Amino acid sequence: MGHLLPQACTQLAKSLGQSLDEYEVYEDDDSDPVASVATATDHLTRAAQLAAELGAELEKAQSAISRQGYR
Repeated sequence: MGHLLPQACTQLAKSLGQSLDEYEVYEDDDSDPVASVATATDHLTRAAQLAAELGAELEKAQSAISRQGYR
C-alpha cells in the first residue's frame, strides 16, 4: 500500500487540474478555483513524496525481520 499511495496522490492532483478545464468550477466564497487547485496540488505532491518515504520505510522494516521464524 505504501507504494500505491504516491500514485493515487499524483493522479488526484492531475485530475483536479483537468477538472478546471472540464467543468465550470466555482468556490462558494468567490475565491479563485485555480489558486485552490494549485494549493491542493502542492499538498498532494508533498503527500506523494512522504508516502513514497513511508513505503520505503515499511519495506525496510519488513526486510529487517524477513528471516525470522517462530516455534
